[in-house]
Parts: sequence; C-alpha cells; structure tokens
Amino acid sequence: MVYTNKKGDKMIILMASMGNNNEIGKDNENLWSLDFHKDKFKQEVEGNVVVMGRNTFNELPDELDNTKKIVLSKTRKFNKQLGKDVTVVDNVLDLIKKCRQLSQKKDVYIVGGESMFNLFMDYAQKMYITKVDKSVEGADAYFPEIKLQEWDEKVLNKDKEKDTNFSFVEYTKK
Repeated sequence: MVYTNKKGDKMIILMASMGNNNEIGKDNENLWSLDFHKDKFKQEVEGNVVVMGRNTFNELPDELDNTKKIVLSKTRKFNKQLGKDVTVVDNVLDLIKKCRQLSQKKDVYIVGGESMFNLFMDYAQKMYITKVDKSVEGADAYFPEIKLQEWDEKVLNKDKEKDTNFSFVEYTKK
C-alpha cells in the first residue's frame, strides 16, 4: 500500500492505548478502558476504514455506524455478530486489496491487536497513542517499539481518569 502524508491525502494511522512497558493486552482483552480514549477513538475513526484482528473486533464498540471495518482472521470464529459494514479476510494480500478498495478518500486506522500493529508499523504515517502511566504484570500483547528518531512526538493532552494518569500523544512520521 502506498500512502503519502501530504495534507488531505489518506494515511495509515495506528491508534492504541498502552502502558509504561508498551503493554496493550492480556488474555485477548484490552488492558485499558479510559473514557477519554474511547471518545477520541470514536471521534477519529468515524467515517473511516478500521482494520483489526478478530479479538479486537470482538471488543469494538457497536456504535461505529459510519465506519467500514476490516477484520483479519485465520479462524473466523467470532463472538460478536458480523454486520453489513464488516469485511472478513483470511490473509494479508486480501487485507491489502480490501484496504485499497475502501480507502479511496478515507484514512485507514489500525486499531489492534499486537500482530496488526506489527504488520502496519512500517507503513503508518501517524499514530495516536494514549500512554497510560501504569504497568501490568503478565501482559501478553505489546505495541511495537516506537523509534523516536523516525517520529515527531507531540503531547496533545495530559489528564487523569479513574486514578490513572495518561497522556494522549500524536506521532507524525518524519
């Protein structure tokens, strides 16, 4: 997939919440449930294309009506019912084709899990990361290392919710 980051062009954007050690999940569940992140997530992805793995899809909120969802799954074993706006693909080549079809005028948001972030990290032009100031022992899913020499980092918000400090950070590819 070739995407540019000129103003107005479609981009691949990674969006996640992670702890102090880049942890994002444990036992196929998201570790962080901050209202701020949920609101930002909905605001950002609404009307765009969202790409995720099966477990992330099963946790995704249902209220994303105007969003095209692409799910990469080897098993097609879904707990959540598939709607008309969901496309399931079995392999990365089909995923790339579907992204190209659906993203003509829309950004593509990669929202998890770990394997999806690893797959798209080198193609992303932007990331929105909610950095949670906590660590979780036993986490088994992690966001890839962010090589700061490749990204411009801008803290957009610092706040506290549910006794949890966090920062909302935008990374733009240099």
